[in-house]
This record gives sequence, structure tokens and C-alpha cells, in this order.
Amino acid sequence: MALKSHERGKTLMSAKPNLILSTCGTSLLTNGRSEEERRLVTKHSNVKQRNDLAPNIAQQIDNLINNVRQSTENASLHDIARMSAELNALVQLYNNQPFPKQDAHILLCTDTWLGEEAARIVEQYLRRQSMTSYVI
Repeated sequence: MALKSHERGKTLMSAKPNLILSTCGTSLLTNGRSEEERRLVTKHSNVKQRNDLAPNIAQQIDNLINNVRQSTENASLHDIARMSAELNALVQLYNNQPFPKQDAHILLCTDTWLGEEAARIVEQYLRRQSMTSYVI
């Protein structure tokens, strides 16, 4: 049975906790970024470990990751939805309402350095919203 968007939020906001599994990419590291930053992330998106990069490239990406992490700290639901495909899906799922604290969220990330970094930022954001969240 398909639920309409206004019914979906009511169902998910019930007292019964939900377990949500999401794949997690690197949209958080590219959305709203400069063309140069997007190219940097795209070019190195399949790197398995930070140490596989030249130190100056790794530092540039570290700076980007830190900037993204800081920008999520006080972001509104509207802003966070624009920053991350994964968080946008949750904002839509919960009909632009605060995320229910009883729900748990599992983030399935790629086996790359940037995939895991992006997932960790999403995880930290969800935990600041008092939602249980894990990266696998």
C-alpha cells in the first residue's frame, strides 16, 4: 500500500521506533561547493585512504571536510536538505518536521576515505538531533 506524503509522516511519527537504512555518497562534500572543490572531490572520490594522497591534496580535502562539518552544525532543516541527498531524504520522509528521537538510522557508506568522511558528518548531524545513528 503506497502512502501519500502527508500520511507517511503520520505513520513515521508514531511511538513505534523505525529503523532506516540509507546508502551514503559524497553529495555532502560537493553540494553548494565551488567548481574547483567539486572537481577535487570527484577526482579523489575513489581513494581508499587519506595516506594514498599527496600531502598537499590531502590537506585541501581536510580543509573542505572541516568546512562542511562546521556548516552542518547549526544548519536549519531547509539548509541541511540542500547540502546532503541523504539528509534531504530524511527531511522529506519526516515532512520537514524535527527527526524523531526514537528512530535509528544506519548509513551504508562506500569503502573509500571520502565516502566514510561524508557518512561520519551525516552521522554526527543526526546524533546532534538526538537520533541514533551508525555508519557501516
